[in-house]
Amino acid sequence: MTAGRVDQPNLGGALRNHETRIGALEAQVGRWIYVLPIPPATPPLGWASGDTLAPSFQNSWGNVAGQQPVSFRVHPATRVAIRGSITGGSIPSVVFTLPVGFRPPAPAAVLFPSSGGTHIYTGRVDPNGDVWILGMPA
Repeated sequence: MTAGRVDQPNLGGALRNHETRIGALEAQVGRWIYVLPIPPATPPLGWASGDTLAPSFQNSWGNVAGQQPVSFRVHPATRVAIRGSITGGSIPSVVFTLPVGFRPPAPAAVLFPSSGGTHIYTGRVDPNGDVWILGMPA
C-alpha cells in the first residue's frame, strides 16, 4: 500500500469503498433536501417519496429547467447551505420556507443564480424559515 492510496482487489471493491466514504460524509454533513414544485413533477435524484421535510415553492418561484434544482442541508458548521437556480416569482417575495431544525437563529444573507446564470439574486433567510428574494445587485 502507498501512502494516500487504498488498494482494492477489483473495481467492485473500489466502488463499494467510495460509496461507503460518500455515505459517511453525507451522514456527517446531512443529505440535500429538495424544494418541490406544486404539484410535484418528477422528483429530483436523491429525493425520497414521503419526505416530510421537503417544502414547496411559493409565490410562483420554481427550479430552472436543466439546472441544479433548489435544495438545502445543514452544513457541519451548523449553517444551512442552499444551492440551485430559480426562476419566476416577483421581487421581493418568499421563495420557500425552511422546516424547523433548518432555520437560522438570526437573519442570514443568501445568493441565488438566475435562469441562465446571468444574474445573481440577493436574498435573506429569516429565523422563521422564510427564504426571501430581495433583489439583484446594482
